[in-house]
Amino acid sequence: MKRKFLTLIVLTIALFSTNAQTKHVVLEESTGTWCQYCPKGNYFIDSLSKFYPNFIAVAIHSNDEMMDDEYSSSCDLSAAPSAYIDRQNIEEPTNTWFEKVQAAFNHTPSSDIDVYTSFNASTRLLTVRVKASFTSAISGNYRFAAIITEDGITGPLPQYNQNNTYGGGTTVMGGFEALPNPIPANMIAFNHVARKILGGYTGQSGSVPASVSAGDTASYTFTYNIPTTWN
Repeated sequence: MKRKFLTLIVLTIALFSTNAQTKHVVLEESTGTWCQYCPKGNYFIDSLSKFYPNFIAVAIHSNDEMMDDEYSSSCDLSAAPSAYIDRQNIEEPTNTWFEKVQAAFNHTPSSDIDVYTSFNASTRLLTVRVKASFTSAISGNYRFAAIITEDGITGPLPQYNQNNTYGGGTTVMGGFEALPNPIPANMIAFNHVARKILGGYTGQSGSVPASVSAGDTASYTFTYNIPTTWN
């Protein structure tokens, strides 16, 4: 199986930023190869990524070869395609994604996030230190989580075939209307695929102090052994 382009996303549960004074928005999508309407989710995510440079997508697969059991069972998204946006919206359908993402970009983040990584090729141990620099005081149950995603995933037929209700139709759907139903695995690659969420879906308990002042920092180190089947 060909797998490429591992990406690390750091999520501070209830707040998110990656650069000073720059807001990022995270959309976590429920999807799967079995889902006939999920090509629409793929199209909308591609469009959002092109429109908003600071937009980040995470595709949470369920009941297919790319499913991460922990992430899929914990996210509580029952419909596909649907999404959380910055964990503030519950099971948003695709037709609200642009509106909700735009609204999320208007929020001011409470911290900046820096990520420091190292990888031991011999042991395949990934070490990730995440650091939050707070620009305003907060208090509450805040936690770090780190999401590993992967792009360009392909696999064999029929396991990686994608159902496609738009195939052969007249509804314009980013080119998916020109593809068959299902889309054979050798005609599609999957992006933004959630491989692992470090710290769990609700974040690592105790990773951020219960109360911080403006100017304070907090950090936490995650480790994970990358499976040998990942490139």
